[in-house]
Amino acid sequence: MMKIFEICRKMNVKNVVIMTKPLVGKVISFYTYSLYNGDYCNTELAMKEINRYENGRFQNDFLFPDFMKNFHGCKLTVCARIIPPMLTFNGDRSNESHLKEMHRLAGIEGEILKLVASTMDIKLEYRFTQSYFNPGRNDSFTGCIADLYENRADMAIGGMGALMPNGHYFSASYTHHTSPYVFVVRGGRPFGPITKLLNPLQMNVWQVILAQLFIIIIFIAWIERRGWWTLRNFILGSHNKYSIHNLFVTLLGSPLPNYAVPRRNFARFILVAWLLWTLELRNFYQGKMFDTLRQAKRQPTPKTIHELIDKDYTLLSSIYRDYFPHNKTIIISNTVERLHVVNSLDMPFTTTEVLDFMSYYNMINWKSSTLTYVDEVIYMYHCVVYFPKHSILLPSFNRKLKLLSDAGITSFVARQYIHPYYCNLKGQINTGEVKQITHKQLIGLYYIYVALNGVAVMVFILELGWKKIGTLKRVIDRFN
Repeated sequence: MMKIFEICRKMNVKNVVIMTKPLVGKVISFYTYSLYNGDYCNTELAMKEINRYENGRFQNDFLFPDFMKNFHGCKLTVCARIIPPMLTFNGDRSNESHLKEMHRLAGIEGEILKLVASTMDIKLEYRFTQSYFNPGRNDSFTGCIADLYENRADMAIGGMGALMPNGHYFSASYTHHTSPYVFVVRGGRPFGPITKLLNPLQMNVWQVILAQLFIIIIFIAWIERRGWWTLRNFILGSHNKYSIHNLFVTLLGSPLPNYAVPRRNFARFILVAWLLWTLELRNFYQGKMFDTLRQAKRQPTPKTIHELIDKDYTLLSSIYRDYFPHNKTIIISNTVERLHVVNSLDMPFTTTEVLDFMSYYNMINWKSSTLTYVDEVIYMYHCVVYFPKHSILLPSFNRKLKLLSDAGITSFVARQYIHPYYCNLKGQINTGEVKQITHKQLIGLYYIYVALNGVAVMVFILELGWKKIGTLKRVIDRFN
């Protein structure tokens, strides 16, 4: 019978019941084994009769008792990786006595693990490492993963995700904590000097204004180059010798010299339309520029991954990511160093990190950190405990972790270590986005400008026919 139990133990079969009947008598006995009973803590098998069938009835109402609800103070070895705020250790990791004191473990996952251990009467002994996995082959595992693979530890913990490379070699527990995996950026990057000047108007409005200036300048230069002085004087005025210069003078709000004012009606209407156009544009621009300088002191934070790419952000990452261009990626393996670079340099850098870790960084560096995150979440990071493949400990831990999670205890523990203030620093940075002036807001000005130019064209047509019609000549002369 012991050989059967030994085989079942090697195969990690937790509930095994063997039914035996002696050669003499009618009593049927039921035997099982346990690994953690106080006297033997996974060192030897403890065989025990758990039930008996006699005189047509069972002695007990159960058939498969669960001995894994209570570990009777047995010790389990935990391989852990220090990664605040997920896991910390309040002691000397080189002191053997400290490693056996369960209360020294802290952090979100540390507190949850201690709760589970206390409910099942487990003593924890710790092993610490700096790296918990190597994404290579199974013969190149390092850290806690190597300890699990070689059965030097009963479980591994410390910011381990459910999608860990080569995770199929091990068994993952029920998710006990989740946190968004996001892009981290520097919150409220200052506007550049040129950007501050361009902010009041939308880019397509700037394009229309520049296109209009370009067309006017080319038209004037073309007429003068061809020597069509009569046409030039008719449109711009005979005394307007420096027409392109006066064009920019009136655009910036300076008065036109008296000698340059046209004498003919067509040129006057052209000038009136231009002066009204530039006057309204300057008022729009100056009013919105005031709002820009008063409110938008910092650039708005990108809200999506596409905005990061469009705004030419560079990703700092330990590996190349499928969701970000490789030619815009710089490899930096150290997580804290990546956050330091993003926070300290006034350049469009971003990195990816679990939101809890970014919040902890903000909390530790609260005087200097301006890190925030992009609203679009890459995915949810699920923290789990890893066990050796098909470990008999897994069902017992899963049951307790699910009970704690459903009761909201795991969420309560997480809130003790991460204050909501440090999760989102956007509200602490003035990144008010001033609404730019659009074509839709300028539509009235467009109508008036086109109408005045239309009147100028009508006057031009009338002036062409005034030589043939005497009455028309007297009317035009009265306007002049």
